[in-house]
Amino acid sequence: MVQVDRLIELLRKYADKVAAAAADSDDDDDDEDDGDDEVARKLRGLREEARYLRRLDAGLFVLQQAASIVARLVVAPEEIVAAAAGAAAGAAPVPVHPSLLKMCEEVSFAARSKLYEQGGSLTAIIDVLQEQADRLGASDDDGATSSGDGGGLASTRATQRASLLALVDEVKRAAGIAAADGRTVVATTGAAAAPRAGAAASSAIVEDE
Repeated sequence: MVQVDRLIELLRKYADKVAAAAADSDDDDDDEDDGDDEVARKLRGLREEARYLRRLDAGLFVLQQAASIVARLVVAPEEIVAAAAGAAAGAAPVPVHPSLLKMCEEVSFAARSKLYEQGGSLTAIIDVLQEQADRLGASDDDGATSSGDGGGLASTRATQRASLLALVDEVKRAAGIAAADGRTVVATTGAAAAPRAGAAASSAIVEDE
């Protein structure tokens, strides 16, 4: 799948660029020791912000978007099965054609395979998304402190953060990593994961004509 290959190559390219920018910032800070007073803490905060800005200049935003797309591709079969079973609270089962589920399984498998081939991992994807969610949370805290009412912007950030954290948990389940709430999850590999889950939701999947 050419599009998936290009997406993973883009992810790898920007992961390397962002990591190099972070390493350059770390090298600049190696010889500095500011102590533990208030001024020193502010200086460290400024340097950390400068490090973040360098990473943004190197393509952190593109990396985050690519990581989000890869994550969605990886968990697509599980999301299709969940929709077919009406897994969301109060949701009615959604009829899903088997060919759609099969296509999602194939794309998910292709994304994982190319990711591993390029030396990447689902853990690295999770780290990118988690950092993005953490910064959205920090932005909300800063806005609440400075204005007392974040308004529509704070609400938007909160929604984005919740969506990212939900995606992080989905990828953790797909990768067999403990979710944020401490649940023990079962490792799944490749496209074989979705059919096993799909069997439980078979009544909601439309038969081929």
